[in-house]
Amino acid sequence: MNAVNDRVERAMRERVFPGCVIGIVTKQGTQEIFQFGRLRYDAAEAVRHDTVYDLASVTKSIPTASLALMLNHEGKLSLEDPVKKYIPEMQNDQGATIEDLLRYRVKGPQLSRLPFATLQEIRTHVFEKGFDGPPADGVYTNLPAYVLGIVIERAAGASVCPEAGPERSP
Repeated sequence: MNAVNDRVERAMRERVFPGCVIGIVTKQGTQEIFQFGRLRYDAAEAVRHDTVYDLASVTKSIPTASLALMLNHEGKLSLEDPVKKYIPEMQNDQGATIEDLLRYRVKGPQLSRLPFATLQEIRTHVFEKGFDGPPADGVYTNLPAYVLGIVIERAAGASVCPEAGPERSP
């Protein structure tokens, strides 16, 4: 943990970010959450262990697109597949496809602005509400990347956090 602490402290001094939350899961399944710094450079409010962040576009778009295209190449999913094929419990899917997720053509809320504290509450909300309208040129949100991440886990049968196991239907 000292190496993580040192790296985070250095990054905050160099103004890479004002604060962060880091979760560590060991092979034995032990889970720890550490919080560092402040929510903004000009804010006194400290980061808490349950602080939820929006992921920057590049940090979620490149890995999810790469994984989706790899699974497409392996024949585990098709860009034309409907989202409902992988997330049958999703309501109001609006006929969206994997390509619609990759191209951010579905609309929905910024996940960090939802009034929920846990990942389970966010997932339940997303599955119950679905998308705000049919695929089209829309306003950017992080919803498509989140949904695509679930699709990828289900298509691959593996989680991005192997110790946790793949995302499962409720």
